[in-house]
Amino acid sequence: MTVTWKHAGRSVFALCLSLLLACTTTGVDSPARFKNETSEQDELSIIVGGEEILVPVYPGFSNADAADPVVSEMLAIMSPGSSRVEAVFVTREDAAKLFDGAMPIFSRFMDVRVMPVFENTEIDVEWFRNYVDKQKTLFRDFGTQWIQERWSNHIADFLDELNQYIGTSMEIEIGKPVIVDTLFDQDDAYGFLTVTRLEYQEEGVRTSEATVRSGASIMVGNRLILVGVESSFRDQADVDWVIEVSRQWVNSILRKNPSRQKAVDNRVLTDEQKELDRGIKAYHSGLPQLALEVLKPLAEQGNAVAQLYLGYMHASGRGVPRNDTDAFKWFRRSAVQGNASAQDILGWHYANGLGVDQDYEAAFEWYRAAAIQGNVRAQSSLALAYAYGDGVPVDDVRSLMWYRIANMNGYEPAAVSIRAAKQYMSPEQIKEAESKVLKCLLSRYQDC
Repeated sequence: MTVTWKHAGRSVFALCLSLLLACTTTGVDSPARFKNETSEQDELSIIVGGEEILVPVYPGFSNADAADPVVSEMLAIMSPGSSRVEAVFVTREDAAKLFDGAMPIFSRFMDVRVMPVFENTEIDVEWFRNYVDKQKTLFRDFGTQWIQERWSNHIADFLDELNQYIGTSMEIEIGKPVIVDTLFDQDDAYGFLTVTRLEYQEEGVRTSEATVRSGASIMVGNRLILVGVESSFRDQADVDWVIEVSRQWVNSILRKNPSRQKAVDNRVLTDEQKELDRGIKAYHSGLPQLALEVLKPLAEQGNAVAQLYLGYMHASGRGVPRNDTDAFKWFRRSAVQGNASAQDILGWHYANGLGVDQDYEAAFEWYRAAAIQGNVRAQSSLALAYAYGDGVPVDDVRSLMWYRIANMNGYEPAAVSIRAAKQYMSPEQIKEAESKVLKCLLSRYQDC
């Protein structure tokens, strides 16, 4: 099947969404997947970490994901590896065409995403503000390069597979996104505005366009969700529309879930949690003796986070004499309770013989335990183990898979390893690795 595409003001996400839908709604052997009716629901219920979150449908928009499960799965593939698409909303006019089996051009859309790595993490205001601070640091230190590399790599790999699958010859180049402005920065929501230039080329015809997008992280109850509002960028009116809709939509989501939000903000901390917070703050404030005094009793009572910090202190010599054996002991006690950071560090200790006899097989197992919980350093270390055969047979495909996953989840050093690995791999191996990336992420690390 060969498809010819005409482009008119589509964002890169909407463009690829159209391609995906074409795979499922066109062709002799492919029946129409959508029902011949639009969704008029006022709100959408999504489940994040076992908790229900209500997402109001913005006026004039409809849920485009209320379709065949095959389409829903493809929409999920569209998301970068660090997030999962829960819903895509398009204008009711576009939705009506979609449900009738036509191929509308999506110039504006809205989406809701969840980050699997945080899906089961119960967050509070302090956690959320730390998360936002890290985002700001990434934008400040890496800025447009960080966004460009993540998205351009993802879209390029996606289009390569898609072109082979449906016989198109689409090419897309993504210019460096420019972070225009911070839209809101509050205790429960952080959002910013970006503008990106896109270059399409197909059958010798080259088109240049731009998109404007707002991206927001929202603390709803004790869970984190991501929402986006995107439009083709033709003039200032498009920018104004994105800003206004984004702010209104975020506020409506927060208003729709008030009781859970208040319950978390006003939660009662246990005495143990208060002491743990006090010890961690002392550690990070350069007060190691106070940290030791507070955290050691908690660690001895079995608190996994306190045990992790005792390991840090013994490994670095902060508050206690540096001792790799004692550090290993505390890291292991935390790791066996499932703490991903401790599992990652324990893998490092086994791999380098720190406080324990060197054991690459044990290192591999601990790295894997942390990696499937979303720890990006462990994911990169797992890739390295596969590359060199440390504790596991050499497997270049799985090595590239884990490097890609680590990079998708925000681990910047993995980008260099990806480029190096691809130089020694065949196109077939690279394609297999990318296929495994999608399979691993869609299974939430259960099939990697």
